[in-house]
Amino acid sequence: MLNSNQEKCIELMVKTDMKQKDIAEELGVDPTTICLWKKQEEFKTAYADAVRAAMPEAAPKAWNTIVGLLKSNNAGIRLAAARDILDRAGFKAEDKLKISGLEGEKTKLDSLIAQITTDKDE
Repeated sequence: MLNSNQEKCIELMVKTDMKQKDIAEELGVDPTTICLWKKQEEFKTAYADAVRAAMPEAAPKAWNTIVGLLKSNNAGIRLAAARDILDRAGFKAEDKLKISGLEGEKTKLDSLIAQITTDKDE
């Protein structure tokens, strides 16, 4: 069973951007203590559970970040964001390439990127 310092440590790790050294100071423990906790299976499991519990709050922010990358000045970043969005929507480029060929797929991708960008701007 985790003690209250371990539970608070997990909460701070998941819900803040505090560094481990600062968390240790907040809890009144040595930073190496947190390193030892992080190696314990019970702590690892509790941390993973806390991360999963925080996902519903973080997911919209992550999605908005990915969509925002479609406006990047860097073409590589825009392409990676578009691919990620299309992949999450179920459009697997490698599946379609086998059917329609590379040029047709590039045209479809360009069209979808333009549509996503236009939809986001409205």
